[in-house]
Amino acid sequence: MGCFSFSLLIVVAIAVFTGSFRPASAQTSCPVSVGFNGTEKSFANCTDLRSQASTLSWSFKEESNSSVGILDVAFRTTLLSTGGWAGWGINLVSANDMIGTNALIAFDAANGSNVLLYKVTAAQKSSLAPLVCSPIDITVLSKSVQIVDLSITIFSTIRLPPNLTVIHQFWNRGTRVTNFQPETHPTSGAYLSSFSSIDVSSGAVSEGTVDNSDQNTHGILNVVGWGLLLPLGVLTARYLRQFTSSVWFYMHVSIQLAAFIIGVAGFSTGLKMGGDSSASKHRSLGITIFTLAVLQITALGLRPKPDHKLRRYWNVYHHGFGYIIITLVIVNIFEGFELLQPDKKYRNAYIGVICALAAVALVLELATWALWLRKRSKNSKRLESDLKAINGHRTADPKGASHDGQFSSL
Repeated sequence: MGCFSFSLLIVVAIAVFTGSFRPASAQTSCPVSVGFNGTEKSFANCTDLRSQASTLSWSFKEESNSSVGILDVAFRTTLLSTGGWAGWGINLVSANDMIGTNALIAFDAANGSNVLLYKVTAAQKSSLAPLVCSPIDITVLSKSVQIVDLSITIFSTIRLPPNLTVIHQFWNRGTRVTNFQPETHPTSGAYLSSFSSIDVSSGAVSEGTVDNSDQNTHGILNVVGWGLLLPLGVLTARYLRQFTSSVWFYMHVSIQLAAFIIGVAGFSTGLKMGGDSSASKHRSLGITIFTLAVLQITALGLRPKPDHKLRRYWNVYHHGFGYIIITLVIVNIFEGFELLQPDKKYRNAYIGVICALAAVALVLELATWALWLRKRSKNSKRLESDLKAINGHRTADPKGASHDGQFSSL
C-alpha cells in the first residue's frame, strides 16, 4: 500500500544526490607569473575568466611616440581531452558574437604542439564549414604554447590597432582536431558564455550577456511538464481515489495529458537546438523519457476492464513505467541544470518543490494507512459483533430449524 510513497522518496533521494553531490569544478588561481620552458614570465595583470576554469594574464604598453599598443598575454585552461584544442581570440567588432573573432587555437598534433591562427566566420559558427587556418585582422608578433598533460597555456604578443585599449575576448575548448581543423566546441551554458570585454590599460572587466532563450524555454517546459505535473498526476491517482469514486481518474488523466503535451513541447525545443557531444547523456535520457511516455499514452487505449484477467498485469506495467519515467525525469532535469548552469537558486527551488511533493506524499500515505486501519478495525468489530449474534442465536435454539425438530413437534 505504501509502494508509491516509498518510490517517490527514492526518486527524491536520487534527485538530491544527483544534483547536489556532483564533483566540484576546478577552481582557477589567477597568476601574474606564468612558467614557460623552465622560466617564469611575469605579467602586470590577471583575471579569472567567468567560465571553463580559465585565466588570462596580460601586460600592456604603448609604443613610444605612438598610439599603438603592445599586448602580451598568457591564456591558461584545461583541455577536454588529450586530442582536444583550446583557443583564445580578440573580436574587433562584436562584444558577444564569435563571428569575426581573430583566434589563436592550440593543440597537439603529429608534428608537436601547435598554435595557429583562425578567423571565425558565420558558416563556421553554424558548423556549415570547417574551421581552417586563415589570415586574421590583428598583428601577432609572437605565439607559443605549452601543454603539460591536459593543462595548456597559450602565449602571444599582439600589436593592437591604434587607440584600442578595450578588447572583446572570446575563448573556448573542443574535444578533437582533424587535419588541423578544430571540431565545433560544445554548446552548453559554459561554452556559450565564454566572452567578455577587458580594458587592458586599466584592468576593468565587463561580462556580456548570453542569449539562452532557447535553452531557457526548453528547461522551463520540461521542468513544468515532466518534472512537476507528472508527479502531481501520480499523487492524484494514488490518494484521491480513497475519497472519490471517479473524479480522481479524470483528474489523473487530465493532469498527465497536460504534462505530456507540455513535456513534448519541451522535447521538441531540445531537438530544435540540435546535437551536442557534451549533452549526449541528457539527450539520451530525454529520448528514453519521451519513448516511455508515448508507450504510457498508447497503453491507455489498451486498458482492460476492471474484471478482466489481464487487468492486474496492465496495472503492474502502468505503475512500473510511471515510476521509471518519474525517476528518469528528475535525474535528467539535474543533468539539464548542469549543462545550462543557471543560478543555483533555480536548482535549489526545484529541489524544494520535489521535497515538498515527497513530504505531501508521506503525509497522505500516513493518512491513508490510518484511514485503512480504522476502517479495518471497524469491520473487525462489526464482524465480531455479527459472530456473537449468530452464536447467541444458536445457543438459544440448539436444535435449530431441522427436520428432526419439525417431526418432534408433531
